[in-house]
Amino acid sequence: MTTKKCSKCKLEKPLTEFSIVKHTRKTGNVKLYPSSWCKQCASDHINNWQKKPENRAKITAYRKAWVAANKDKIAAIQKRCYLKRKEELAVIKAKITEDKTQ
Repeated sequence: MTTKKCSKCKLEKPLTEFSIVKHTRKTGNVKLYPSSWCKQCASDHINNWQKKPENRAKITAYRKAWVAANKDKIAAIQKRCYLKRKEELAVIKAKITEDKTQ
């Protein structure tokens, strides 16, 4: 089976056009299978949902609540990114000074 029919757009597409769904059963068995909608249809559906004003309000409220509840997690991520960028800048500066001395 190298192709599958999307249940939303009804087009026959290759399996690479479908996301893989992971389903874990109570017994612990894991089943992997392609989703019923192709990636394009799923993306279009999500984008259309997010653009509706009533849903924008839900998204904004959820994000504000998440940020308020996870300030320490956000600070840790920002610090990690800052330190990584600081190291990258140090390497770049070292190369520039090395080039100037030669």
